[in-house]
Amino acid sequence: MKSISVVRINLIKKYKNYAAEQSEKADFCGSPFSYPCTWFYNVGYLKIRSLYKFSFLKIIIQYMREVYLIGTLKNIELLKPYHKLKDKKKFKNMYITWCKKEDLDHKFNFNSTHIPRFSKNNLWVLINVGKNKIENSKINKNLYILQKKKEFSFTFLIRTVLKIIILNNYNIKKSLSKINVDAVFSNYIYNQTIKILHNSNIKKIYLPFEGQPFQKNLIKKIREKKKIKFYGFLNALQPFPIHLYDKTNKPDFNYSTSRIQIKQLVRFFNWEKEKIKLIKSNRFDYKNTKKYYNKILLPFSIHNHSILTNNLRLLLNIMPKNYFGNLVSVPHPSSKNNIEYKKFLQNINELIELNIHKFNNYLNKKSIVFGSTSMVLEALECDATVFHIVNEPELECLDNNFWPCVDINRIRSNIFKYKKRHKKKLINY
Repeated sequence: MKSISVVRINLIKKYKNYAAEQSEKADFCGSPFSYPCTWFYNVGYLKIRSLYKFSFLKIIIQYMREVYLIGTLKNIELLKPYHKLKDKKKFKNMYITWCKKEDLDHKFNFNSTHIPRFSKNNLWVLINVGKNKIENSKINKNLYILQKKKEFSFTFLIRTVLKIIILNNYNIKKSLSKINVDAVFSNYIYNQTIKILHNSNIKKIYLPFEGQPFQKNLIKKIREKKKIKFYGFLNALQPFPIHLYDKTNKPDFNYSTSRIQIKQLVRFFNWEKEKIKLIKSNRFDYKNTKKYYNKILLPFSIHNHSILTNNLRLLLNIMPKNYFGNLVSVPHPSSKNNIEYKKFLQNINELIELNIHKFNNYLNKKSIVFGSTSMVLEALECDATVFHIVNEPELECLDNNFWPCVDINRIRSNIFKYKKRHKKKLINY
């Protein structure tokens, strides 16, 4: 069996070739196929997975789901300042980032750890990803908010699909990459942003950069029309960061909170080292290390629940009595209300109860993490010994090539044990 490091090097080569071919045929960067996401189950995830484990049926089913989700975009609304921006030209910078209602105080001042503020008096475009709707009554004069309602419109879905096909001269093959919720959303974000930029003196745009389709589409199309520089904040770390493969449609300058991430970007994806600056993380708090001890940490998205549950059972069985402290499961705050997520969490808690003899009452520095998530690296930076349980090791675990500063021990096919070697290599705090 090939090592995971060898598989990943081959995956990078294959995916880069695929992306180059697609870019020559169509406007590829806004497509979900341009986003080989390893932590969320979508067509991008299945595309990169298909390069070593092909499943045509799974790709088709997921593609149809994401076509269907176009209907949820009917009621996207742009909340504008409650009075007109007569002085829009005074703004030199724009920030584009995610938000939740909780990130806004009673005066609609925005504060978030996703993106640090380099200066005052900026235009802000916030994408509401929270559960709660933001009201339009008293939005600050420099704030725009994009959010969608929960309604679904089948009419909007059909009309959008037909419009895409017509605009592509009835070329179905060319239209396929654009008939998707991510592609439609990407174009909506661009169209709204270019309107906001109209009649302004914006010279710089800052954003937390994850290589998402809407981000790359925005960078590419705005560059074609305006002389604006993009600055990206690379806040998140992923075990296999292939989503950052695109060195063309990336920000002009980037800020990373990880020394090892900078080395990865330069070595594997040919980013220019002089265009990446190391900064301190404003999200990671080394003083609060205990929140990663004696925990079972769950990621944003979970699929193949049975594989994860069975491997947790296996891990608990092979470990001696009193090996772990009293483990507490910690769901991701954005997913804990999901029905399937709740069922998985219940199964985890039942397993803990059945294996109560494996735990002791003392705090120790061990944690268990599921799936592809930056929490693996955060827990390691906090000196925890991390047990990592994954569905797809080729996409989700740490490997020696990308993470030479971590001791990696493969316990079983889907179970790994990690320990960091050096401080501040994973996250700079």
